[in-house]
Amino acid sequence: AHLIAEEAKWLAAEKVDLILGDIPPLAGALQAASGLPVWGMSNFGWDFIYAEMGEAFADLVPWSRHFYGQYSGVFRLPFAEAMSSFSSVIETSLVVNQPRFDREQMRERLNISPDQKMALMTFGGLGLGGFPTERVREHPEWLFVTTDASAPDLVNLLKVPSGQWRMIELLTAADLALIKPGYSTVAECCALGIPTVCLTRPGFAEAELLIEGIRQSLPHQILNGAEFFFEPWSFLENLGDFGKPISATGAYEVAVHLLEILN
Repeated sequence: AHLIAEEAKWLAAEKVDLILGDIPPLAGALQAASGLPVWGMSNFGWDFIYAEMGEAFADLVPWSRHFYGQYSGVFRLPFAEAMSSFSSVIETSLVVNQPRFDREQMRERLNISPDQKMALMTFGGLGLGGFPTERVREHPEWLFVTTDASAPDLVNLLKVPSGQWRMIELLTAADLALIKPGYSTVAECCALGIPTVCLTRPGFAEAELLIEGIRQSLPHQILNGAEFFFEPWSFLENLGDFGKPISATGAYEVAVHLLEILN
């Protein structure tokens, strides 16, 4: 109660008109405390995550649902769970970064020739417990690009400093994405229609939502860790051409809705 009161006081002092959250349950209490509309934007709520985390987190499921029920509503992104705890749900297109450069421009900046086959390897902060060195060596006709500074020095591996380029820009230059299921990466792959090889992520409730989105939207293969590390990468020869990009106008759509709410 003290935290909510302090937050409400700060919101008033800053003359805030609306709250958009990603996506803390407790923000729901601010609607009554501050009198402001409170909206969320996500493809899942924490009640969905906690429900898959076992008995130790069981009490947080109804707790989250209670506060989500106090939100004004939620903008539900693609690849979502039902999000039924919210009183109002507005379906929304993908929200992704916009690349500053096109494929040709990015390849020029990375010093990659236009006809070079290039695969971007991006696994966020998840790590792999190693690097598939032998698999990369087996395909000298491909250039693999990573932002992992700890990756080995290989002839056909380009290590790009982390933070030098946004992921959407590296993906724009790629013919193939090798990823683990994280929302931003999956959304950007779908926005570009890029062929994607995705690793499974056991124990992560959101992963199946994202993998199903990949299955429905992109030329793809889904691999477990053993397949990725120890089996031949036949997907490099038969994954398929680029798919049809999914609409990525969600940021604009949400902005329009928020302005309508305020007016």
